[in-house]
Parts: sequence; structure tokens; C-alpha cells
Amino acid sequence: MDWKENFLVGVPELDQQHKALVQCITDIESSAASVDSGTPLFLSLEKFVSLLGTHFSSEERLMRTFKYPDVVAHTEEHHELLQDLMETDLNAFPAPQARALAEYLGKWLENHFADDKEYAAYFSSILNKKIGDL
Repeated sequence: MDWKENFLVGVPELDQQHKALVQCITDIESSAASVDSGTPLFLSLEKFVSLLGTHFSSEERLMRTFKYPDVVAHTEEHHELLQDLMETDLNAFPAPQARALAEYLGKWLENHFADDKEYAAYFSSILNKKIGDL
């Protein structure tokens, strides 16, 4: 998966995390191409899940700070995905399944970035209103 500038959401903390997540997908794709030992793939997937958890925590903190109206539903989606990934035996992926997982996660991330733009715009509108009130 290649990083694209249109993935930027305008929140530096989240943009940096998004770049790291895209790199993890690239690592998973590379590991899936040479899945013989399984160890690099497992480490790439484990790193992705860890970074995703950190990223979700950052998003949820910002959503609560800015009183984002859809925070509950968004948080539930985060927890469901993390739960699914944590329940998956990351050691048991042969190459075809690993490539399919990398493709799924890449598409999921692209959709996630689009969702993030929506609430990033909401954050920006709140900040602009507060600045306008000064």
C-alpha cells in the first residue's frame, strides 16, 4: 500500500499515525510475499494491531474533547475491529490468506481515512468557531 497525500486528514497527530499504519500494511504485504517462516508476517500484523489500538485511542480522545456527536458508534466500530484482529490467530496465515488480509486491511484503512476527514472537519469547525469568538 502506498501513502497518498489525499489520505491526510489535517490533524498532525492522526496523519502521522496514518502514515505508520500504511507502512505496516506495506510490511504485511512484503511479509506475505515471503510467508515461509511466518515470523515476519506475525510481527508485522502484531505491530499493525498495536499501532491501530494507539491510533483509535488518539481518535477517541479527540472525539471526546471536541464532543463529536458520533463518538459512541465510532468507538464501538474501533473496539469491534480490534477485538476481531486480537481473536485472529496471527501465526496461522498461509501466503494467500495473508495477502487477502493485507488487501482487506488496506481497503479498510482507505475507508477509515475518509471517515476521519469527516470528524477532522468537525474538529476544525469547532476550533474556528472558538477562534472567531475571541
